[in-house]
Amino acid sequence: MTKVRLDRFIELLLRYGLYLVHADVDVNCIVDLMDLLTCIEQFGCSGDCIADANDDFVVNVFDLLEFIGDWGPCQ
Repeated sequence: MTKVRLDRFIELLLRYGLYLVHADVDVNCIVDLMDLLTCIEQFGCSGDCIADANDDFVVNVFDLLEFIGDWGPCQ
C-alpha cells in the first residue's frame, strides 16, 4: 500500500478543494482500483482495519458497497 506524506496530502486538499471519503484508503483523492483491492484484501478483517469504510469494525460487503458508491474522484 502507498504511504502519502502529510504535506502532500494537505497540498492536494488546498489546491483542489477536495474532501476525504472513507473509501479513499490510499488518500490520493480518488476511489479507484487500488482502494477496491485493499478492501478485497482486508475482507473479513475485524478491529482497526483501514478498509473499514463504514466504521463498524469489520470489513464486509457493506464496506465493499461504500467503495463502489464512492467510486471516482473525491469531490
